[in-house]
Amino acid sequence: MMELTKITLTSGATYIVNHTPEDVYQRVTHSDGKPKNHIHLFTLENGSEMYINATYILSIEKVRSHNREETIRDDMTENAEDRNRVEANVKAAKEFKEDLDGNME
Repeated sequence: MMELTKITLTSGATYIVNHTPEDVYQRVTHSDGKPKNHIHLFTLENGSEMYINATYILSIEKVRSHNREETIRDDMTENAEDRNRVEANVKAAKEFKEDLDGNME
């Protein structure tokens, strides 16, 4: 899966870039964690390039790939896990109810 990062600026504008959050952070900060007052070149998700002034970056966060096949595959896995969890919870609830009914008599 391609790792993408959403950069949010203080103006509220957001950009999805083809860089990991760690890479973005290292590019825009000094070793002490303070922002570099420089303009940095990033490759956007669509392949175009953009310069962003690090001073105006509000947040950096990891986002999922927008690749349709990868997103569908991830969603199917999550749905299967959810179904399995629901089935296990229903089974446990029925067993608990049966135990309670047996103890109430």
